[in-house]
Amino acid sequence: MLRKIRKLLNPPVFQNSEKTRQASTLHMILLILLFGSAVGVGGLFVLLIPPWPVITVVLGSSLVFAFYLYLLHRGYVLQTIILTGTTILLLDTWLIATSGGVASPLVMLYAVLIMVASTIVHPRAGFAAAVVGSLSITAIYLAGQKGILPAPVIPITPASNWVQILIFLFIFAALTYLSTNNMYKALHRAWQNEQAVQHTADKLQAIRETLEQRVAQRTQELEERSRQLQTAAEVGHAIAAIREINELLATITRLVSDHFGYYHIGIFLLDEVREYAVLKAASSPGGQLLLARGYHLKVDETSIVGYVAAQREPRIVLDIENDPVFSNNPALPDTRSEMALPLIVGDQLLGVLDVHSVTQSAFSQNSVEALQVLADQVAIAVYNAQLYTQSEEALQTLQQVYGEISREAWQRYLDAQSDVVYRATEQGEGKISTSAWPPEMAETLTVGKITRHDEYTLHIPIILRNQILGVVRLRKQDGSGAWSENEIKLMDTLVDQLEAALETARLYNDIRQQAQRERIMQEVTDRLHRTMDMDTLMQTLLQEVSAALDVEQAFVQLSTPPGPAE
Repeated sequence: MLRKIRKLLNPPVFQNSEKTRQASTLHMILLILLFGSAVGVGGLFVLLIPPWPVITVVLGSSLVFAFYLYLLHRGYVLQTIILTGTTILLLDTWLIATSGGVASPLVMLYAVLIMVASTIVHPRAGFAAAVVGSLSITAIYLAGQKGILPAPVIPITPASNWVQILIFLFIFAALTYLSTNNMYKALHRAWQNEQAVQHTADKLQAIRETLEQRVAQRTQELEERSRQLQTAAEVGHAIAAIREINELLATITRLVSDHFGYYHIGIFLLDEVREYAVLKAASSPGGQLLLARGYHLKVDETSIVGYVAAQREPRIVLDIENDPVFSNNPALPDTRSEMALPLIVGDQLLGVLDVHSVTQSAFSQNSVEALQVLADQVAIAVYNAQLYTQSEEALQTLQQVYGEISREAWQRYLDAQSDVVYRATEQGEGKISTSAWPPEMAETLTVGKITRHDEYTLHIPIILRNQILGVVRLRKQDGSGAWSENEIKLMDTLVDQLEAALETARLYNDIRQQAQRERIMQEVTDRLHRTMDMDTLMQTLLQEVSAALDVEQAFVQLSTPPGPAE
């Protein structure tokens, strides 16, 4: 029972905050009305003027108010508000009508109705309650003027008026406190809400500023990455057409230093035994000194370059003072951070790209990615340049060997016959043999250059792989004009074609002779295999050799070498 009473004395709580506010306020008003009724009845008894009808009505109203508390806790908030307002209106009207009319102090109880409507429902509800109260007072006044009001149940004495005024002041003070307290709470909630909104706005502003900073930072990073990747692409495009390895490496270091702005760029290539990484190109003055000294590092973990060459993975040192592998180089005293990237094509390690900066933590993730892309392009360019150099060397060796073979073949060809002269004139063409060279042609044969002894005669040497094979003599008819430069160039070009044609003809002749020799060898071998008789075998050999080589005599002698002298 006590638990239920305590529950009724505590304001109900609902999920809807506005409903909870109205219920809490109405709960306090009902308790005030209950307490005010008890005080009023007690005051009347103290004054020894107990008007039993009033006491009955007040006690009945108290029971009604207690029932309203029960309804309120059951969740009937709106219904309880309407019933409470109606009950207060009826009770106040009855008390005024039975207490002497509008002259009774109980008229001020209409203020209670107005405050209840304004506090619980809405200020407009208070205005409506004031209108209803005014109409009720007007009706009581008119009834009093006509003499139709009932006789007062409460004697109109100073004591009764004092009790009524005390009751009104108590109820009015309690309601004023309740209204003021609700207003303060509302203002406090509004202030808290404003503070929360301001706090949320500050947080949103901070988040916005943070996001803006992140966006600006991310945009800057993307722009930097785009610029670095574009630079890497431009450098890759610039070095793609270079085939000479030394020129390529020098160009790479210069372009990377110019575009990325780093202190020192070095390119190391592995030696033939893959024991040392040798500096082949550098961009800084200190790097040039190292290059001149033949600077090299062992492929191990005693240096950053050696570590990268040994492990075949990048190494980034953002602060050289705290890196156990970094070794200070007097030629590069301003280095504060270093990054080395392996130059790998497929499974083959070619060398290391070494990058130095004068600032700590100079290498961001974007710069590392851009330089890694560049390192891959550099590795491919170096690999292609090495292949090109090897191909050029192999081609030069092949050309040198072929040139020696060709010169020997031409020398044998020229030694095997006397000097031959091919001549073409207006009367016709022909071949003549001679052992004497005209002095002008002999001079051209000696100097190996185009010579002119008069304006009509031109001598052009026939040169094949730095070997002079002969001389072409060209003479114009008298009066046809001297040889012009264009004509000389044309004739020189034709002689070049002649040189190629002569080499082709010689090769064809060599091939034909080789085929003939192989055919003769095959025929002799076939005939020798047809007999097993020694005499017949020897006779067949001598006949075939004599016929094939056109020799006058041929013989074979079989014997054993003489033994040691006894």
